[in-house]
Amino acid sequence: MTMNDQELSALLRTWRAPEPSPTFEQDVLRRVRLAPAAPARMGWLAWFAPAPIWSAIAAAVVAGLIAGVVSKPVPHALLADDSVSRSYVRIVTGGSP
Repeated sequence: MTMNDQELSALLRTWRAPEPSPTFEQDVLRRVRLAPAAPARMGWLAWFAPAPIWSAIAAAVVAGLIAGVVSKPVPHALLADDSVSRSYVRIVTGGSP
């Protein structure tokens, strides 16, 4: 042990922890009783809960994407010549739909 360690040890031996007040437990229980309840956490579901329309829109978009991908047996079905996404790409890039 170094000199600082010995001094610290001696100081820690003389230290006394403060005594809690006689009504400590009652104070803690009162504060627990009076504390507002924490809201339940629902993660990503909480974003959809206030507005059910958004969950319906999201479900429709996902179902549409799945149906669009599954219904076309050609490779890269999202950009097939007769797909809506291919028409959109043509319009955005200046081609004809």
